[in-house]
Order: sequence, then structure tokens, then C-alpha cells
Amino acid sequence: MYRTVAHQADIAIGVEADSLEGLFQESLAALIDLLTNGEAANVSGEELETFMIEADGFDNEVLLVGLLSELLFASQTLKWGPRKIVSVNLVPNARVSAIISGLPDGGGERLCREIKAVTYHYLKITHFDLWRVSIVFDV
Repeated sequence: MYRTVAHQADIAIGVEADSLEGLFQESLAALIDLLTNGEAANVSGEELETFMIEADGFDNEVLLVGLLSELLFASQTLKWGPRKIVSVNLVPNARVSAIISGLPDGGGERLCREIKAVTYHYLKITHFDLWRVSIVFDV
């Protein structure tokens, strides 16, 4: 689950999940939702192809920013239209990969919102009863 958070000139979201892997998956889903203005679910399954993104890092925050940045790169530079997370494979504090289904060349559609970068501003993954993170995107 995610929610948008009021923030100056950028987009900030708060994400929470039952597991660390789930937190990464929910963060990816939130970014896809922001990029597609919630329209990602309106594509039938047979049109979709899978795409893999991955990141390495020395802690979970670096892994999360790296993975989200790879999704931004694929969607904006390669013009790939992400729609749904198939799986996330996480080795905490070391490596993460995700398989995402989507439309090659964006399915002829442009993204609804341009997000320039994922930032480290206020980024801290915490765990008490749930795993939580706040993520700020530069728009």
C-alpha cells in the first residue's frame, strides 16, 4: 500500500508492507501507478511482455533507489511501458531484481507523468510492526 505525501515541488510517497521484499514490490507498483496515472491495470495480459531490472548496493536504501531508477530508465529512455510487477527477488543489503510486465515501446502511449529521478531525500527504510519507507521523486 502507498499514499502520496505533501511535499514542495516534488512528489513524495509513503509505502508500507509486511515484508522487506513486499516493500520493494509496493514501491515499484507505486512508481508504475504514478507514471501511468493509475491506468496500468487497464491493459489485457496477452499484450504484455516481461522485462527484468536489477540493482546492486551495500544497503537496502541504495538497492531501492537503484531498482526504482532502473524502472525510470526503462520507461523513459527505452520507452518501455511498465504495467505490473511479476516478481521481486531480494538479497538484503546486496542485490535486488524484479520482473515486470509491460508494453514494448509503451504500447504507443506516452507516460502520464515525467519523473526525473528517485532521490535519497528523507529516504530511510524502517521496520517495527510493518516495513515502511518514504520516497521523494524529482519531477
